[in-house]
Amino acid sequence: MIGEAAALAKFDNGVDVNIEKRLTILRNGLVEFPKNERLMYELAATLSNAGWARIGGLTEYDSEGFLVNSVQNRDNEYWQEAIKLYEALISDTKNSKILSDSTFDLILLYSNMGLSEKGLALAKNAAPLYRSREMLLGYATDGAERHEYLGRALLRLVDTVAETAIQLLMSKKSNFNGSLALKTVSGLISIFEIFIDDGNFGPYHRRISDLYLYLSEHLWRAGHHDEAFEALNKALEHSEALDRLSASLEDDPKYTSRLLKGVSMEKELWSDLPSYTLRLSEDFPMWMKPDSGEVESEMKADPRWEKWAEKCRGDRRNI
Repeated sequence: MIGEAAALAKFDNGVDVNIEKRLTILRNGLVEFPKNERLMYELAATLSNAGWARIGGLTEYDSEGFLVNSVQNRDNEYWQEAIKLYEALISDTKNSKILSDSTFDLILLYSNMGLSEKGLALAKNAAPLYRSREMLLGYATDGAERHEYLGRALLRLVDTVAETAIQLLMSKKSNFNGSLALKTVSGLISIFEIFIDDGNFGPYHRRISDLYLYLSEHLWRAGHHDEAFEALNKALEHSEALDRLSASLEDDPKYTSRLLKGVSMEKELWSDLPSYTLRLSEDFPMWMKPDSGEVESEMKADPRWEKWAEKCRGDRRNI
């Protein structure tokens, strides 16, 4: 049941394609296997997905210009049910992975629903960044195994830096007055290029594609319209590279850059995914703050947009 629901989940990244089927499978599973923790976790995660896809989360800048979650999010019935499941898991489970995953998901939902005090109480009990699993695996080993674990840890740290920097950028409205957004997003792309200096980014092609989408919006906002479409083309280039990688028959692809040479791309974590490129034009600008409606309408009115979107919708079988 969990495997069937997980297979359907691949097509539900922020959209409502198989959510109802997944909910039915998992609810029926819990009728047959009450209190099964893996079923409970998967149902909670699916409900969280449903809350985003069917209702969405509201954020706004307050009177001081800081980004806050709207109290209206507390009415999200899917998130309300998910929270109850996560809370039950955290109080009862002895499984460290379920505890860790449930804690993370629950903290995000608390924050989304304006219940930060509950999220803070959980977060303060977590291990600091430098004592994370990824870091400890590197410290616990040596030789080729240490190289492998340190390489994986570095890439996850860079990815975390990228996401954290974007969230920090969006957290204050005044950050978008001037060149800071352009400098920040461009710099994040450059960080990936420092450590992966041969263009073989593996699964991180997706993060770089997302960054180029966001960069294109801010280039347009700053009046750099030609550069904005150049960034869109770069986003397409990286998403197509990800599609090719996902469809590859290679069992265990490795990084080939000088620093990370031989480190596994951990194919089991991302293989056999639906085409990312097909949804690229719909995912623009990826991060939704500040409000991108006006920029998006202007860009879509440019003839170059439809040409780019058509490339995204093209025949992915030949990539």
